Amino acid sequence: MPWSTLANNQAVTFNNLQDAVNTNVFLLRNTIPVSNECITKADADYYVYINASVILKQPNQLVVKQDLTSYTTGIIYYSTGGIYPVTGPSNSSFGTLTNNNSFNVFIRGLFNSGAINSGTVGNNRVYYRAYSGGPTIYLYYLSANITNFGQNILTNRDSDSIRPGWFVLPPNSTYDITIDKFDGLSSGTTFRLAQSLSVDGTYTAI
Repeated sequence: MPWSTLANNQAVTFNNLQDAVNTNVFLLRNTIPVSNECITKADADYYVYINASVILKQPNQLVVKQDLTSYTTGIIYYSTGGIYPVTGPSNSSFGTLTNNNSFNVFIRGLFNSGAINSGTVGNNRVYYRAYSGGPTIYLYYLSANITNFGQNILTNRDSDSIRPGWFVLPPNSTYDITIDKFDGLSSGTTFRLAQSLSVDGTYTAI
């Protein structure tokens, strides 16, 4: 049975889950067996990227369609100050970033050049601090040349120039975030956060 015709209160089989992957409901994590056997919460979390933390069932319990939501609903940026996405020549956003998933999600700062097609973007950065004023601070910078209108540019280094621009957001964690756009550029330019499931994978804006 196709995922789209499955009722919300119906148990999900491996074949239903594969159809959901085929129709872009979920992103594949591990190869799904061909079977009409109903799946458990642990099965779903192993084979596709889901927001497992919101499923009020034990790992060995069967799940129904309404239990399963895509991992993208598990990443929440809550702005407590400033503007988001950050615009203008010199602005900031402050807030918290939460990963409600049971797996790592990779986060990066994302600049869009808007109506500017040349020049240099710099002085943009994202601070990640352990939630509620913890001592550990991770700082990531963006510095690059602009070559096209509407160009997306990701943060490309950390404060020590050791790690690439991706910050690993651990499962079920929350970080205090400061996003600074101090590049001096307007004309529709923006700076925000992006997420990915791997450092080599595609990303989506948050």
